Amino acid sequence: MKNELNSLSTKLLLSLLFFTLLSCRTNQDVKINFKNKNFDFGEINFEDDIVHSFKFLNKGTAPLKIYYVKTTCSCTISTWPKYLIPKDSSGEITVRYNHHYDGSFLEKIIVYHNGKKSGDTLLIKGKIKKPRIDVRFPTDK
Repeated sequence: MKNELNSLSTKLLLSLLFFTLLSCRTNQDVKINFKNKNFDFGEINFEDDIVHSFKFLNKGTAPLKIYYVKTTCSCTISTWPKYLIPKDSSGEITVRYNHHYDGSFLEKIIVYHNGKKSGDTLLIKGKIKKPRIDVRFPTDK
């Protein structure tokens, strides 16, 4: 019984140490600097692809790791680098908006990373024009 308690105590202590080191690691000097955090597509034809890449630079002294990029709607899909971005290196987060209706849109994208100020917010907006309907009448013979 005593050996089981020692083993359990050791596992608990190692787990606590692991999570403490992990939390220290997530607060490294990582500074993600976006060229622009907002993008306005303006008026867009209904048929057009709605894609934008947000470019960024790691201005910190430690490698940047983007854990997750959350979008506010399932109509917005994002891709981001899954690897560590060294200091003074750049990358981009690409966002694609899939629309089903015409009209205005405003979507928020939240970037979670290993920096102290994780949770950077990016915005895309625009107005989708009504689709063109090509109506053709049969010609008389």
